[in-house]
Amino acid sequence: MTIQGRRVSLGVFVTLLVVAALIGAGSIVWWRLASADRSGPPAPIAQASDSRSPSRPFKIGRPEKLVASVYGNEVTAVAPKPDGTLAIGTDSGGLYLATLPEVRTQKFRKIAKLSLPVTSVAVSGNGQVVAALSSDNERAEIAIYQAGRSAITIHIADAWEADTIALNESGTELAAAAFEVAIYEVATGRRLQKLEFPDVASGISAASSVAFRPNGDIALLSNEGVLTEHLKNGSPGAKFRVCGCESIAQAFDPSAEHAIFRTKYGHLVVMLVDTGEFITDKTIYTASIDYFDLAVDREGRRVLAASPSGRFLLWDLARKRVLARGSSFPKGFLVVAFFDGGHLLLRWPSDTGPGESYWLSSLE
Repeated sequence: MTIQGRRVSLGVFVTLLVVAALIGAGSIVWWRLASADRSGPPAPIAQASDSRSPSRPFKIGRPEKLVASVYGNEVTAVAPKPDGTLAIGTDSGGLYLATLPEVRTQKFRKIAKLSLPVTSVAVSGNGQVVAALSSDNERAEIAIYQAGRSAITIHIADAWEADTIALNESGTELAAAAFEVAIYEVATGRRLQKLEFPDVASGISAASSVAFRPNGDIALLSNEGVLTEHLKNGSPGAKFRVCGCESIAQAFDPSAEHAIFRTKYGHLVVMLVDTGEFITDKTIYTASIDYFDLAVDREGRRVLAASPSGRFLLWDLARKRVLARGSSFPKGFLVVAFFDGGHLLLRWPSDTGPGESYWLSSLE
């Protein structure tokens, strides 16, 4: 073989190696979905805007401290209502309401009392109902409050039955989920239905989120993906959509149309719940693996992925593009939720300071 022929062969070989590497790197998530989705082949990954595309200026204001304790009890969970009132849970099991002016003057209205520390708070879409979950290794309790009524308490003998809770849009039903889902009537606390999902994936972890969907489905979100079930039909018709992205945190948008995953490799992955199609797979942090939290605005339009290191990415769900990205997120803070269209609710973790506290920051 001539020297020129060897050069051509070597060039072809190198080209093949590069192409193979690119295909391998770009198809991991798609291949895992195709091999694991029980409901048929997924749609191709939609092309999202390039991460290097220009985005509008984006400013996050200096955080203002709101609350760390309520009457001497440490705050353990906070959720904003649509009208701007905060629902606040404490380590003593107390559930409180307070407007921003009331929070700033340390005036809180107790609406329920549980015997265990509050681990999470849920608010109905219409803002009329607030629920709190408290649990330890043995049992769990759920408090449900409606304006003008006394709170009711649901006692759950096995704590493994309630890792997360959600209220439907109208505030008439509550779902408590872990490896299965129990549906309760808000007005009475009576259990209406229990869903035992089929074993569609070996070793599936407990639900990290549960949601009521507008089409009548109940949806569970876990590290592995999304499991949906029609409430009226029982077990037949359950659909399991696998992320296959090594997720370590997840969130639904308000309608549970999208499932948003944070991977351990610094990716933001957004999946359509109905089809399993990925509409984005964005690398948030290319320099190193970095922890970040997720928040979705109340309209279900924007997803914010933000890290205590200061890095962030704001993604437009509807237009499937990056709105902003950078390193100006307040350092040391974790994002909890969109307080409203122009503010973020942040958390200062207890392991980085004198105690856990919640803060408000403007968003422009």
